[in-house]
Amino acid sequence: ICSLFITALAVHASEQNPLVMAETTFDRLTTYTATLRSYAGGKEIIRFFYKKPGFVRMEFITPHKGAFLAYSPETKKVRLRPFGLLKSFMLTMDTDNRIIQSPKGHTVDRSHLGALIENARRVEDSGNSRTLGTEEINGRMALEIEVRGNEGFQSEGINRYLIWLDSENHLPIKVEGYNAKGELVEGILIEDIVMDVAINNSIFVP
Repeated sequence: ICSLFITALAVHASEQNPLVMAETTFDRLTTYTATLRSYAGGKEIIRFFYKKPGFVRMEFITPHKGAFLAYSPETKKVRLRPFGLLKSFMLTMDTDNRIIQSPKGHTVDRSHLGALIENARRVEDSGNSRTLGTEEINGRMALEIEVRGNEGFQSEGINRYLIWLDSENHLPIKVEGYNAKGELVEGILIEDIVMDVAINNSIFVP
């Protein structure tokens, strides 16, 4: 009986949608920090801070060392220090300001893992997803999944995702997004994720 029970649990786990598991993990956390390394459309290294219900801080390591921007859902504004050496020079702007949008039009308030998972689910709803296997990413075992929308469908410019989910916490640790033409439009490594770390609100309202 015990053996049958364990087998049933294993089958149930394998049938769970990996994106749903990632969504559940994100829904349960309160904060997270990570290092982001982008490799499509320009290389950037960013130290990232997130706190619910939507606070975001991005500290640029390269190419604009010392620059940072911070978004507060309370003010709905972004504070930007574009030059690391001029610490007193600060700008305040809306999230849709082109100066602080990514080349693909992504805004600061939609830059966190929850927004990524949400968009992947939207692509999945239009098409399908499948598990491709496991792979080691920066010393972490990860489940690789492919999420593909219907032909011609795009959500936030993405038709197909390759997502590597950490085998322990189920959050993305590597993501590649492709448009409807099959072109790689975003690629990112998400390193050193720490969940539910104490973060003071003051870092988001500099």
